Amino acid sequence: MIIKPRFLARTVWLVRSKTIPYFRIGNRLRFDINEINKKFDKLQISIYMNNKEYNNMREIINDISVTYANKNAFIIKNFDKTYKYITFKQFAEDIRYLGTALLKKGLKGKKIAVIGKNRYEWAISYYAVVNGLGIVVPLDKGLPEQEIENSLILSGAEVIIFEEKNYEPIKKILDKKTTKLKTLILIY
Repeated sequence: MIIKPRFLARTVWLVRSKTIPYFRIGNRLRFDINEINKKFDKLQISIYMNNKEYNNMREIINDISVTYANKNAFIIKNFDKTYKYITFKQFAEDIRYLGTALLKKGLKGKKIAVIGKNRYEWAISYYAVVNGLGIVVPLDKGLPEQEIENSLILSGAEVIIFEEKNYEPIKKILDKKTTKLKTLILIY
């Protein structure tokens, strides 16, 4: 099975080992999930990008932080209309710093919800969790309070990383004591 994501044409996801039965609908491949479950106990996924093999997101982040160290990963517009440039090296370091801080707080293996606008701090939070800290539960910034609460209950998240705009809804949810939330981390 080879799938090429639209967002990065040079990335190819490949499932190794045995072949998987598939059929075509138009120009798209469809896979029978029941057949996949019968044939494999555990799928081993490798990611191939630029002729290199990666086994997880951490390896990709580490490689791009070396390969593209001084290239801009993010350009952030400040309130005074100046720009801040974040290189891939700085991006990877910030992910490691936050991941290490969360690890020292005893959050390894926890379900961590992340809610907020599309911004640099959200990306850092997301990748810090994905890179081996725990299970990330990304929540849409536009969800109403009841939907946030339902998502937290269903996911079993014990930690939430959120921005100041979501403080009041999160506080109300916490006061109800319907979720497993124990740790709140504010992005500001």
